[in-house]
Amino acid sequence: MTMLADVVDGGPAAWQRCGSEALATALREAGPSAAHQLRDFCQAVEVWLHDAATDTERRARNQWIDTVADEFLQGLDGARIADLTSSLVSVDEQLDFLVVLTGRESARFHVGAGIRVAAQNLGTQASQDSSADWERCFRTLVQLHVAAARDTELLADTLRQVPSKLVERLLTSLGLLRFYDQLRKPLAAALVAARSPEVSRAAAEAFARTRSIRMGELLELIARAGSKPTNRTPAAIAPGEAHRFLAEVEAALLRGNHHAERDLLSRYRGLWRNDHAETQRMLSS
Repeated sequence: MTMLADVVDGGPAAWQRCGSEALATALREAGPSAAHQLRDFCQAVEVWLHDAATDTERRARNQWIDTVADEFLQGLDGARIADLTSSLVSVDEQLDFLVVLTGRESARFHVGAGIRVAAQNLGTQASQDSSADWERCFRTLVQLHVAAARDTELLADTLRQVPSKLVERLLTSLGLLRFYDQLRKPLAAALVAARSPEVSRAAAEAFARTRSIRMGELLELIARAGSKPTNRTPAAIAPGEAHRFLAEVEAALLRGNHHAERDLLSRYRGLWRNDHAETQRMLSS
């Protein structure tokens, strides 16, 4: 019986004698350790890809990766990725597995299914144990959406899955997010798409605590969508949903006696409403 770990241990010379079906069979034979073996395989391929080589060796290597390794990885559907992620007990292990998979472009196609599993596990464990560094785990999970899923509903579901305190901490530390520029619009859209009073309250608390430029940018994007969608606002935000979310945030700010922040948010909303009205007036004159 040949497991994927045996293939990895054989090194590039052995790999090049394997086809994609042989790799798929080796993964099936791996049993309970399949997720670890797949992670190790992806890491080994990535290392080999950057090893020094002659032009002839490089061409042969790239051809094998393109026609065998990538075909094998692309053949892993969402259900298989979800099963492999579920086989790992800890959130850290699951995130490590998913981060490595996203490192290979060919393995990213169905990583969203694994993200959903990890989000559920994180939500459960964070609710039961407040001592661990769940904030770091949640930040990694959110960042995976940029590299892999790019799915607003999936990111919204992730926000709903975890305790609202983690959402608040994420929003108060946006400066720690890698890929923030790529995350800004999907995150704004997901905050609205979550349709969750708890997420809205977390956004209000984060805004009241920091009044950070980046948090202001998220709210401004949502306010723009509530006024008139443009190519500068996330297309996934419907105006009616934007209004609902901002109303919930305003109400939460008032309940917390954060009047200055509520007034600032109202100015954001008024600015884009007035801008839209003035644009319409000029077009009709």
